Amino acid sequence: MKKQGLPVFHLLMLLFVALLIPTSAQAEHINKIIIEITTGDVRFAGTDDKMVFQIGGKTFTLDNPDRDDFERGNTDRFEFRNDDPIFSTDMVRGVGTISVTKMEDSTFGGGWRFGGIKVWINSDTTPPIYQNSDVNRWLDGDNLSDRQWITTLGEDGWSLPEEPPFPPCGVPIITLTNPDLASLDVESTLDSDCDGIPDDSDTSFDTPPDSDGDGLPDLYETQTGSSPTNPDSDGDGWHDGKNRRTFLLLTRIQGRDEDEDIGHDELYLVAEDVRFPEQDDLRGYWEMNDNTEVSPFVIIDSRATAPGTPAVFKTRLRLRESDFEFFESPTDDTLQDAVLDWGGAGDTGEVTITLNQGDFEYLLTFRWFTVYFRDPNALSGMSDFEQDGLTEALEARISRQDPSLRPADKDRIEGYDGLADPEGRQLFIEVDAAGADHHIPYDAKQMVASRFHYRHIAPRIDDGYLGGGEDLDYENIVSFNDMKTNYRPAHFWNERRFFFRYALFVDQMEDEFLGIGANGRSDRTIPGVPRSREPDLIISRTSMLGHFSAIVFIHELGHTLGLCHPIGTSEPPIPSPTCPTPSNWVADSEHCVHYCGVGEDDITAMGDDIDLLNTGIIPGAATGIGAGILIGAGIGAAIGALFGAGGAFGGAIVGGIVGGILGGALGSILGSDAYARVVDYHPNEWAALFFSVFPSP
Repeated sequence: MKKQGLPVFHLLMLLFVALLIPTSAQAEHINKIIIEITTGDVRFAGTDDKMVFQIGGKTFTLDNPDRDDFERGNTDRFEFRNDDPIFSTDMVRGVGTISVTKMEDSTFGGGWRFGGIKVWINSDTTPPIYQNSDVNRWLDGDNLSDRQWITTLGEDGWSLPEEPPFPPCGVPIITLTNPDLASLDVESTLDSDCDGIPDDSDTSFDTPPDSDGDGLPDLYETQTGSSPTNPDSDGDGWHDGKNRRTFLLLTRIQGRDEDEDIGHDELYLVAEDVRFPEQDDLRGYWEMNDNTEVSPFVIIDSRATAPGTPAVFKTRLRLRESDFEFFESPTDDTLQDAVLDWGGAGDTGEVTITLNQGDFEYLLTFRWFTVYFRDPNALSGMSDFEQDGLTEALEARISRQDPSLRPADKDRIEGYDGLADPEGRQLFIEVDAAGADHHIPYDAKQMVASRFHYRHIAPRIDDGYLGGGEDLDYENIVSFNDMKTNYRPAHFWNERRFFFRYALFVDQMEDEFLGIGANGRSDRTIPGVPRSREPDLIISRTSMLGHFSAIVFIHELGHTLGLCHPIGTSEPPIPSPTCPTPSNWVADSEHCVHYCGVGEDDITAMGDDIDLLNTGIIPGAATGIGAGILIGAGIGAAIGALFGAGGAFGGAIVGGIVGGILGGALGSILGSDAYARVVDYHPNEWAALFFSVFPSP
């Protein structure tokens, strides 16, 4: 019996070691940002203008609902929860700046006296990563740069601890109190350099053996179960300890010559279909004048690659100038398109490009930096850490553009490695068009892609740039069944069926449908497993005035994610994973994600009625026409009266017509604001997606 006790003892010892060593081996994940900002105690110090805070390439709007922030002498506290699974202290260090920006110049020219600031990560029980009680600067002026305060890593006030070069090991201290029973008293101390000596007794930090060169010490891999002689223990394509995540950062915009002749340019940048700067109403922009500059420090793209995959990337850019919307059609100007080449052998780099194909000249400076991450699960390549429906092994194949994911006659797309991240959420959609004139509208694609990106879901909408989407022969009327039986089999790569959704834009659908989206609530990642429904959607370009279709696009896309039409509870409960199913849950909702319901008057793209009457555009136009006729007729009659009774009558008619036209146009523009808000899901529906489709790790 005693001879059998020794192996049991060793097993128990290894188990205790595995349980006691730290589980985190990389930069601290950021779950929460806490900010305290003090307004100066001087005359006219306060402001009601919009304020934004930036850190780690992320943007946060500083606003406490139902409270007057930034009043003279007050200290305001803001807390922001983060649900981006890859946001970490490494990103804060890589970007290396913190900024506060007053986005508007007050109507009466007032500024804001910035007194001081403290910033914490995750908890205010730890020292702040930055504090400065003596900022004492006015943020004021016509130029955005005059209303922006920036501090750079290394300046006084920063306290961001350096991350260790590799994860620490655990050293067990074992006392045999009764060898016959093999009972244990076990303690563990930290062994930061993995040399077998606890930190309390270690006088030096040594470089431990790393036989496979994967960035993890041999002792650590032995203790955690991965192989010290194989850099990819589970064979999923990600190294156990050292993979690259490279971020592209827009650091500076210099305006040599603005495009507008009157006023300023409302400039924004679209990168891989996503609009920057981020703003929840999808209307973010930077105010730019001649000979001005702004420092956005916003991350506009990122790629994840394993060793051996080229770290040379491309990002599609579109510089645009924001204008009003007419009915549902934006009139934003596209100033210039460009493709940025970035990345390379080193971990960092910088490039400046000039865009001047018109009556403007802008210089854009970009910087990239690299952080390293571990395989989220080095023992199982079939795990899905971020639960986006893609296993880590499949994400590695996507990242390196594995030949198994495309037809034999298709080449890899240079510069587009790294599109799948094992710790991030991805959404892949291929878009075809039945006729070149009925291609997905650029603005619709931009709005929907931006909405998902702002929710930390990386959208990749392939309308041709990744080799899939294409313009097909024109067909006047296409049914959903035509799409399923003819278009999809002929034009959608079979190799993509486990990670891409398929969308078809057409001129018209039978029975005047706006669109149809098939529920995709089934396993999309395991070959050989049949699916009851394919996550496909079809959109009619003539479904809405202006052929814009952004609402229809995000609506039908929602169906492929498992969202259904709202049930319409008047008082929906608070979203939670265990939210009760409403009593009037209907039979055709059996494939829906589990969510709490949406109020009867709540705004959502998933509503049954997503036409113009329910988005505020036509009501706005109608109201404007009515008001315009009355006002125009009154003014016309008054002017016409100067020429007699007949002139008054004629003036009323002419004035009414002109006023109606102008009023209708203005009303539709104002009503379009409601349209932009509808290109979104209700918070309960987003909660459902994050509980059931994209849950947090």
